[in-house]
Amino acid sequence: MSSAIQNLLQKTLGDIARPTKFEAFFRLTDEESTVNPADITVQVKTASFPAKSHTPIDFKFKGRSIPIKGQTKYTQTWECTFHLTENHKLKNAFELWIEALDQKHNYPTDLNGLEMLQITHEEGYVSSIDIYQKNFDDDYSTAKYSLYNVFPIEVSPIQTNYESVGQTQEFTVTFSYSHFKMEVLKGPKGNFIDEYVGKIQDAAKSYIDQTLNDLGDSINSFVADAIGNGSNEVSDDQAGLTKNTSNSSTTNINKARESIHGGNESDMVNKLYLE
Repeated sequence: MSSAIQNLLQKTLGDIARPTKFEAFFRLTDEESTVNPADITVQVKTASFPAKSHTPIDFKFKGRSIPIKGQTKYTQTWECTFHLTENHKLKNAFELWIEALDQKHNYPTDLNGLEMLQITHEEGYVSSIDIYQKNFDDDYSTAKYSLYNVFPIEVSPIQTNYESVGQTQEFTVTFSYSHFKMEVLKGPKGNFIDEYVGKIQDAAKSYIDQTLNDLGDSINSFVADAIGNGSNEVSDDQAGLTKNTSNSSTTNINKARESIHGGNESDMVNKLYLE
């Protein structure tokens, strides 16, 4: 009985999503940043998949409260914790992004390159973040969450302590975003719908190929028969023409001989001329 339940659970749930099987991809707005996006993915320690909620309207009617549909809301804040490298490179990149959100006239000219970053962010200061759920073997993605209109709003402080031996440092960044979209991704074999569609396509292709082959064989046979009949008719016509010509020549020769033996040359010439 237990094995039957386990098989049912395995068929329905598979390996189940694991909290350690995820990836996050970031896109910085500063195109000249020396931070590699692939390095950001490696430095991610903890993240979360975003959520949404719906706030109903409490409608009063004849002394009763009736909930009716109201407004769907996104949390619109998302946190991610990163491992801190010794040069604090990634932390500094997020801090520059935050500082560049401010108006450029609030800072002196060319303060560590902020003025140029602020000019750049006037055209577009937001980016996007993708968070992926990975399968148990971590060889393909099964789900994707895309956050849109993202920009950082807080970089956490980093605590230091002489007693924190054998520990690593980390920092947390809070991002603001407008909304997100969730997408169920296909595995290597696709989902069950893709499987049935694939079978239908294979069957249709096989039928079409067989029909085209049969049609091609019929056309080839028809052409071969037509060419064979035409050749036979031409041969028969040539044979008939040769036979008629031979018979006509023989008849004329016989008449000439009869004229020579049976009359004078004048009659023979006249007969030949008439012939």
